[in-house]
Amino acid sequence: MYKALLVDDEYMIKLSLTKLIQDQGDRFQVVGEAEDGEEALQLIEQLRPNLVITDIRMPGLNGLELVELAKNQYPETEFIIVSGYEEFDYARKALRLGVSDYLLKPLVPEQVYQVLRTVYDKFENRSHTRRLRQSWIHVCSMEAKQLTVQIELLNRLKVEDCLESIQTKWMELERDLGAESLYADMIAVLAEELALSREEVEQVHIRPVTVEQAVGHLRIFTQEVMGKRREARNWGVRQQITKAEQYISSHYTDETLSLQQVAEHVGLSPAYLSTLFKENLGTSFIQFVTKLRMEQACRLLADPTVKTYEAANAVGYSDYPYFNKAFKKNYGVSPTEFRKNMGFF
Repeated sequence: MYKALLVDDEYMIKLSLTKLIQDQGDRFQVVGEAEDGEEALQLIEQLRPNLVITDIRMPGLNGLELVELAKNQYPETEFIIVSGYEEFDYARKALRLGVSDYLLKPLVPEQVYQVLRTVYDKFENRSHTRRLRQSWIHVCSMEAKQLTVQIELLNRLKVEDCLESIQTKWMELERDLGAESLYADMIAVLAEELALSREEVEQVHIRPVTVEQAVGHLRIFTQEVMGKRREARNWGVRQQITKAEQYISSHYTDETLSLQQVAEHVGLSPAYLSTLFKENLGTSFIQFVTKLRMEQACRLLADPTVKTYEAANAVGYSDYPYFNKAFKKNYGVSPTEFRKNMGFF
């Protein structure tokens, strides 16, 4: 039941309107009456009626002034103007101010019933849309979360599946909520989920007319976000690999150097760091460290004043037989044979 406020300085008009409103069953309830515009403003603030039926000619604040002031503060309140034939120009001005309709004196019951039914339907449609919108906001949040997960995973196929699901739901809601509203809500939620900057969001502020246009723009938006995410991650990976290489270069002479130690330094798991080495350097962690040690060993062995076991110790091998085996595996000759080939013996 919607609340109605009657505003008129004529008692019989208010009495007639009350009776006609009661004839409508449980659609409206008269919750207050006012003699003039000033009193009506106070009651509107106190009672927050859904509907105000007001005369145009009243002492002090007239009906048009009341509508103009109240509409600014309570835009969802609906107004019906009551006027005489000689005040018809005022009624037309009231319509421009946003009143729902007008009634002419003397009141004709069937005309009053028709106007009340129209306003009631408007309230019902508004309530339906509000309920639908609340339901949509929940759905929007769930869809956005699923879409965000796939965007973060850079899974283009799954993103497309999400977009198809979104389009199906939008087709069902388009008539009541509109493609522009559906798109704006989704972008707003996605922006929050993806922690996008205001500048990034402003770039995708468009006003699609159809669901197809809205989903098309949403597809472009997701592709751009994924592209930026991919680029940022590649840069981040390169930075982490470089940091790992620098750490290894400074610590490869330490016999205890391990994948775990390097992973902790760069803030990654050992398994992930191992994967990054293979994907970005084409080698394993062990192969990378061994290659670095062997290259340095060759440089040391090129100095005839450095003994072979000293070269081994200097690059992280306290176990000379193991060093000898590793060296031969890499170069096909032992450290001693390597020096002979260089003409030191």
